[in-house]
Amino acid sequence: MTDRQASRYPGSIKLTAAVALLTLLAGCGDGEAEDRPIDGRDTDGFYEPSVGTYNGRVIDGYLKNARVWLDLDGDYQYDSNQVEVTVGENPERTIVIASGEPTAMTGDGGVFSLDMTSFSLDPEISAELNPADYPLVSVAIPGVTEEETYSGNVTVPHAFMLSASPGEQNVTPLSTLMDARRRLGIGDLNVNESLALALANINMQGDYIRSGDARAHAYARVLTRFLAQQFPDEYESAVVQSGGRIAVFSADALRIVSLSVAGSAETIVRAVDDAVSSGGSYANVDTDTVVIPDVPLDLDNPILLKGVSLHTSTEEKGLIKSNIDGGDTISTDLTFQYNEMGVLEKISADGCMLPSPYEIARLANVDGQVSKLEVQSFDGYYLKTGTSRPFWEDDKINETLTFDWAAQRAYFRTATTCHPGLAATSEIGDSTQLVFDWTLSGAGKVDAMTVSSGGAAPGDEGDALATFTPDYTYANDPVFGFDLSILDPAAGLLGDTASKSATITGEIVECLGAITPENQAKPRVISAQQSYEYANSNAGDMVEDPDTNSTVVPADGNLVGVKMDWDTRDGHKRLLRRIFYDPTVNTAELLQWEYSHIRVGDFVDEVQPNLINEAQLSRKAGNLTSTCGYPASGASAGIYALARYDYIRLADYIAENL
Repeated sequence: MTDRQASRYPGSIKLTAAVALLTLLAGCGDGEAEDRPIDGRDTDGFYEPSVGTYNGRVIDGYLKNARVWLDLDGDYQYDSNQVEVTVGENPERTIVIASGEPTAMTGDGGVFSLDMTSFSLDPEISAELNPADYPLVSVAIPGVTEEETYSGNVTVPHAFMLSASPGEQNVTPLSTLMDARRRLGIGDLNVNESLALALANINMQGDYIRSGDARAHAYARVLTRFLAQQFPDEYESAVVQSGGRIAVFSADALRIVSLSVAGSAETIVRAVDDAVSSGGSYANVDTDTVVIPDVPLDLDNPILLKGVSLHTSTEEKGLIKSNIDGGDTISTDLTFQYNEMGVLEKISADGCMLPSPYEIARLANVDGQVSKLEVQSFDGYYLKTGTSRPFWEDDKINETLTFDWAAQRAYFRTATTCHPGLAATSEIGDSTQLVFDWTLSGAGKVDAMTVSSGGAAPGDEGDALATFTPDYTYANDPVFGFDLSILDPAAGLLGDTASKSATITGEIVECLGAITPENQAKPRVISAQQSYEYANSNAGDMVEDPDTNSTVVPADGNLVGVKMDWDTRDGHKRLLRRIFYDPTVNTAELLQWEYSHIRVGDFVDEVQPNLINEAQLSRKAGNLTSTCGYPASGASAGIYALARYDYIRLADYIAENL
């Protein structure tokens, strides 16, 4: 648990029965009527607005010196300049409020009073606007906002944002939860919902301090700690300098935070319940020590790889593309599972995958945060049709690759017979067939990896089967040099019985000036090349390509003098093609992966420009080296596999899995 999670305020203050009682009595002495309703939806008593004002409270405990505003345009950002407001149900009927959104700082008891004179309109233009039609938003300002407690006012050390749905005038952590559900379209608590059962008999919109509801107050305090954790640290100084007026959350970021709050609410409520000892009281819960979920968020709403569908040939020599393009050629569907930070937690295969030390190293270099990769998936998960397709079945999980980034480990489990030498089980369970362990350099990159046979539990690993050593000389994601040493060829490590290595021998060399104006408009143009070498210790029966000579493709299977093709136009680095040899796919010919990138549609993104749309595996025919400056044309025959990539925004992924 972090310091920020452990205690929201310095000097942990227990919510005792005496505190709740005396806070209640203090509230009664602030000049308001004793019979004032505690439900923020009521408007009589204290909440009956004065002429030209809209009143309410901001509560955790009561919060003094918190910024609050009426959010007229639904963006949850404070707008100090003119703001456009929709009148009635017609989205095209709008008026402009020149003075911006009504705002105020809260006073004693968390009370605020918004000046609503801007809502008085010329009746010939529109009827007066109703403030109850808009949500309230409040920001606690670090070092400025104070929480009123029995021991005196305590300055809030961390920023957090609260809100209340239209018509509600108590702005609290509980109203924030309900407002988040409203924005997400989840709606009110359903009687059959487990969260509703956990919150039974709680007034989610009320003033729980005045009503003396210690249970609601305990939930609210812990929920506030969670909200403070979700508020970006880097914005806190700006919040202080602007007096709470800074625009913090974009629309995407607000949706992610709302999803996180809605998704974590039940865990938080249950944690508070568990902190109440048998026969104890919620008033005695030390809310600063209740363990809350650790949910870091990527508020940039990045694009994530959601899945890969692998279409494979049914013939050893490969097919033409038109025959491999249909659903009946699917041999594997891969699904990627993430946390709220966009960190990859698991890859699941319907069919069989080929876990790759190379791909795991790429992921480990970014701590599993896939959006930080230039290319989110490569070609490390290919298997031949004959081994994978018999296991493919809609919505079935045959294999999993699970990551533990903190422990620097990955676990492969299979319920198939796709992999020689691996003892599969009939169902995916706790038994692990392979374990990948790696160490990191001072630069945070993988410097060595060991692949071992698995066991029934962590620590039961068997002998090392292979070692993997990256070489980052001249590296450009998604490629770098490596050495994979198979220590036990008889074990048949995922089909690998041969050691292999790749060495990048130079920087990317561009030829942008050789591209004609006609070719500039084409999607896949070779604008740069990079030299590399590839070696495989088991060349099998590989024959030399008739269009090359033995000095380029020696019979021992080592490739020298070959080049990767890149498209570096527009400042991007998009890999187009690489050549290699793998006897598990074809013992007689060289192979090549060719890549097409997303250029149109929803996932064209300047921050993430190198997303692959499709990868094609085929045998290499003709010259090994392409001509720089000319379009790259994919193979139309001899195709072994097509990998199709499916992407999703983080907010949409969280929403689907809420």
